[in-house]
Amino acid sequence: MNLGKVSLLVFSTLFLASGNSVANEADNRWLNRKAEGWFWYEKFAEPIEEVEEEKPLPPPAAPAPAEVKPPHNVTPPKAPFSSAWLRENLKAYMDAAIDNPTVENVRTFLYLQRLSLDKAEDFASASEMAVQGDPYLDELTRRPSSTFATQKLDYVAGQERTKLLEKVAQSAGIFFFYDDSELSEVQVPIIKALERYGFAIVAVSINGKPTKNNEFPDYKTDSGHSQLLDIKTYPSTFLVSADGKFEPMGQGVMALPEMVQRLLIAASRNNWITAEEYNKTKPLANTETSLTPHLQSTDVQELIKSQGNSETGFIDPSILHQYIRSKIKGQ
Repeated sequence: MNLGKVSLLVFSTLFLASGNSVANEADNRWLNRKAEGWFWYEKFAEPIEEVEEEKPLPPPAAPAPAEVKPPHNVTPPKAPFSSAWLRENLKAYMDAAIDNPTVENVRTFLYLQRLSLDKAEDFASASEMAVQGDPYLDELTRRPSSTFATQKLDYVAGQERTKLLEKVAQSAGIFFFYDDSELSEVQVPIIKALERYGFAIVAVSINGKPTKNNEFPDYKTDSGHSQLLDIKTYPSTFLVSADGKFEPMGQGVMALPEMVQRLLIAASRNNWITAEEYNKTKPLANTETSLTPHLQSTDVQELIKSQGNSETGFIDPSILHQYIRSKIKGQ
């Protein structure tokens, strides 16, 4: 067989094999599946979605621990061995020593008691040093401790008191309400002693009777004044101004010095005498060292806001000391 026939045979064989393959494929695609209709009517299977496997949720995180804040009104513990600590705990240690008197318990209490006494002694010593030389703290500035000096002050104050009583007597009188009791009788000579200063005495009898020895022959019988003045006890004494204002001095028996003092207080309270005049009757060397005019609570509020504890009002002692000294000096 020549080369041309061989080539033709090979070619024909390949062609037939290819055609059979194509025909078989066509039969499967069309001829054998023609009953399925046109392809656009065919329902193609929907693609299956891949379902992701659900992962288990992580366990919930443990809540953060809440910050514990102490109650607002809880008082912080006192510093051990401080005066506040001793004040709170000393009795408890004493009770422990009494209930269980071992050597250790008793010694512990006695140590703490000794500590308290030592602190008190230290405070007393420091107080002497702090007072000395400060006219606002040293009582010697107001009244000396020596007998000869106090006697002189008492004499001068007595003279001033006499002058002031004589002045008050010019514009006020004494109303003396009494009954027939023994207490009223013992008050009579003391009331009479006020006449030496020039006081006019109006004696008012509750039961319409004179005193035992008729010391006040011009006495008056009570006509309702005791009820108006709400008198509960006899004798009762009142300072009465020229315009009829009654100022009580006391209901009950009084000694002469007490009666004079109350009389001056009643006159001062009603501005019948001046504060300066009243201060002269005090047996004091100096009455101008009072801290009250210098220290007012309203003035220190700004200091508390800037330097102190706004809740307690406590200011550091050194800062408060500087503030007080500046006020005393008028700065």
